[in-house]
Amino acid sequence: SFGADEVREGSEYPYTVMVEQPSVILRVSKTEYDEHILPLQTAERERKYNFFSPIAPFSGFSKEEVLKVCDWFKICCFRAGEVVSQEGTLGHSVTFLLSGDAEVVKRVWSSKEERVK
Repeated sequence: SFGADEVREGSEYPYTVMVEQPSVILRVSKTEYDEHILPLQTAERERKYNFFSPIAPFSGFSKEEVLKVCDWFKICCFRAGEVVSQEGTLGHSVTFLLSGDAEVVKRVWSSKEERVK
Protein backbone atom coordinates (compact mmCIF):
# COMPACT_ATOMS: atom_id res chain seq x y z
CA SER A 1 0.00 0.00 0.00
CA PHE A 2 1.24 3.48 -0.84
CA GLY A 3 -0.61 5.83 1.49
CA ALA A 4 0.52 9.44 1.19
CA ASP A 5 0.66 9.76 4.98
CA GLU A 6 2.52 6.55 5.69
CA VAL A 7 5.98 6.67 7.17
CA ARG A 8 8.18 4.56 4.94
CA GLU A 9 11.05 3.39 7.07
CA GLY A 10 13.20 0.38 7.82
CA SER A 11 14.79 -2.19 5.58
CA GLU A 12 11.72 -2.42 3.34
CA TYR A 13 12.64 1.01 1.92
CA PRO A 14 16.44 0.97 1.63
CA TYR A 15 16.74 3.76 -0.95
CA THR A 16 16.41 7.48 -0.41
CA VAL A 17 15.60 9.96 -3.17
CA MET A 18 15.88 13.72 -2.62
CA VAL A 19 14.61 16.23 -5.17
CA GLU A 20 15.78 19.83 -4.80
CA GLN A 21 12.83 21.58 -6.43
CA PRO A 22 10.18 21.04 -5.39
CA SER A 23 11.73 19.92 -2.10
CA VAL A 24 10.77 16.27 -1.86
CA ILE A 25 12.32 13.37 0.00
CA LEU A 26 11.20 9.88 -0.93
CA ARG A 27 11.92 6.53 0.63
CA VAL A 28 11.88 3.96 -2.16
CA SER A 29 11.51 0.18 -1.93
CA LYS A 30 13.86 -2.21 -3.70
CA THR A 31 11.15 -3.08 -6.24
CA GLU A 32 10.49 0.58 -7.02
CA TYR A 33 14.21 1.16 -7.29
CA ASP A 34 14.82 -1.85 -9.54
CA GLU A 35 11.87 -1.12 -11.83
CA HIS A 36 11.87 2.66 -12.10
CA ILE A 37 15.16 4.17 -10.96
CA LEU A 38 17.87 1.69 -11.86
CA PRO A 39 17.01 1.88 -15.59
CA LEU A 40 17.56 5.65 -15.45
CA GLN A 41 21.06 5.39 -14.07
CA THR A 42 23.75 6.26 -16.56
CA ALA A 43 26.23 3.79 -18.00
CA GLU A 44 29.23 5.37 -16.30
CA ARG A 45 27.62 4.63 -12.97
CA GLU A 46 27.68 0.86 -13.32
CA ARG A 47 30.28 0.67 -10.56
CA LYS A 48 28.98 -1.09 -7.46
CA TYR A 49 27.74 0.94 -4.51
CA ASN A 50 26.13 -0.07 -1.25
CA PHE A 51 22.59 1.27 -1.45
CA PHE A 52 21.24 -0.64 1.52
CA SER A 53 21.61 1.71 4.50
CA PRO A 54 18.29 3.17 5.61
CA ILE A 55 18.39 6.68 7.10
CA ALA A 56 16.15 8.42 9.61
CA PRO A 57 12.42 7.93 8.93
CA PHE A 58 10.29 10.58 7.25
CA SER A 59 6.86 10.81 5.64
CA GLY A 60 6.39 8.71 2.53
CA PHE A 61 4.85 9.54 -0.80
CA SER A 62 2.45 7.72 -3.07
CA LYS A 63 3.67 5.32 -5.73
CA GLU A 64 2.45 7.80 -8.36
CA GLU A 65 4.65 10.51 -6.88
CA VAL A 66 7.65 8.20 -6.83
CA LEU A 67 7.09 7.35 -10.48
CA LYS A 68 6.65 11.02 -11.43
CA VAL A 69 9.94 11.88 -9.78
CA CYS A 70 11.64 9.00 -11.55
CA ASP A 71 10.14 10.08 -14.87
CA TRP A 72 10.95 13.77 -14.52
CA PHE A 73 14.44 13.77 -13.11
CA LYS A 74 17.78 12.30 -14.02
CA ILE A 75 19.74 10.90 -11.13
CA CYS A 76 22.36 12.67 -9.03
CA CYS A 77 24.38 10.58 -6.63
CA PHE A 78 26.17 11.39 -3.41
CA ARG A 79 28.42 9.01 -1.52
CA ALA A 80 29.04 10.53 1.91
CA GLY A 81 28.60 13.92 0.29
CA GLU A 82 30.74 13.18 -2.76
CA VAL A 83 29.12 14.15 -6.03
CA VAL A 84 29.15 11.20 -8.41
CA SER A 85 26.89 12.66 -11.09
CA GLN A 86 24.92 15.87 -11.13
CA GLU A 87 23.26 16.30 -14.49
CA GLY A 88 19.62 17.24 -13.99
CA THR A 89 16.78 18.21 -16.29
CA LEU A 90 14.67 21.37 -16.19
CA GLY A 91 17.17 22.89 -13.78
CA HIS A 92 16.30 20.31 -11.14
CA SER A 93 18.36 17.50 -9.72
CA VAL A 94 17.75 14.31 -7.82
CA THR A 95 20.08 13.13 -5.09
CA PHE A 96 20.65 9.56 -4.01
CA LEU A 97 22.31 9.39 -0.62
CA LEU A 98 24.28 6.18 -0.60
CA SER A 99 25.21 6.61 3.04
CA GLY A 100 22.94 5.65 5.91
CA ASP A 101 24.34 8.56 7.93
CA ALA A 102 21.53 10.98 8.74
CA GLU A 103 24.13 13.67 9.52
CA VAL A 104 25.41 13.38 5.96
CA VAL A 105 21.85 13.85 4.75
CA LYS A 106 21.49 17.01 6.84
CA ARG A 107 24.87 18.36 5.72
CA VAL A 108 24.18 17.82 2.03
CA TRP A 109 20.67 19.21 2.36
CA SER A 110 21.72 22.32 4.32
CA SER A 111 24.55 23.06 1.89
CA LYS A 112 22.00 22.95 -0.93
CA GLU A 113 19.72 25.30 1.00
CA GLU A 114 22.62 27.72 1.52
CA ARG A 115 23.39 27.79 -2.20
CA VAL A 116 19.74 28.55 -3.00
CA LYS A 117 19.69 31.67 -0.78
